[in-house]
Amino acid sequence: WVGESGRQLRLLFQEAHACRPAIIFFDEFDALAPIRSKHQDQIYCSVVATLLALMDGFEQREQVLVIGATNRIESIDPAFRRPGRFDKELKFELPSESIRKEIIKMHVQKWNLRALIGDAALRALKRTFPGVYQSTSQKINIDTGKIRITENDFTQSMKAMTPSTHRVRKELRMPLPPHIRPLLKADLLEISEKINSIFPMNSYRPRLVVCAKNALYGQTSYLAPAVLYHLENIPIHRFDSESLFSNTRGAIMEETGLNLLKESIKCLPS
Repeated sequence: WVGESGRQLRLLFQEAHACRPAIIFFDEFDALAPIRSKHQDQIYCSVVATLLALMDGFEQREQVLVIGATNRIESIDPAFRRPGRFDKELKFELPSESIRKEIIKMHVQKWNLRALIGDAALRALKRTFPGVYQSTSQKINIDTGKIRITENDFTQSMKAMTPSTHRVRKELRMPLPPHIRPLLKADLLEISEKINSIFPMNSYRPRLVVCAKNALYGQTSYLAPAVLYHLENIPIHRFDSESLFSNTRGAIMEETGLNLLKESIKCLPS
């Protein structure tokens, strides 16, 4: 019903005030408080306005902590990021390669490898008994003693798995594939040296364009992702047709691009 979301928000803040000290936690906050636009449904704008009014008029807020979590901070209405509302922002970037290695060392002993082991075992089964998956009315006698799980089975199983971070968004950083590395390694080193020499972190508005005579040189498919992989400690903001036109909040392309620029400025260096 129209107005029910606003009523539930008011009841939530009233309950938190009555039970203080308390914590109000909003997960996926971008879905609750998207950027307001003239192309957007008025219901969403009403929910955002109600939440802003509740946060501004909340008495004795020192005993009630309001926390919002999101993976798309650029999609949150800028009014929530002003002083007096969400006063502090904690950004958790993806860990670097060295930090990921330490995390793996810490947790590898507690990992549940059942899915990986099961997939590797199925690959070994299919390799040893190719007819096991074929539709047939005859029963197949499977001698489990003949099944040998090899290192290649685990390697193929790991290649078939998609990392959880890659399921959420398209990953721009990517190292050079082994079969491409001998061809483009020299170009990658040259670009990396230029970045480190002429574009230090304290330089003013650095610019770099990676280009070639045509698309056959791999500057888009391999070199650019490999350069971004080299700069994994710096936040990356995408400005392509997919990110500009895939906005689901009703914002026009120019407004989406402006919000991306504002977000990149807040995350300097980026």
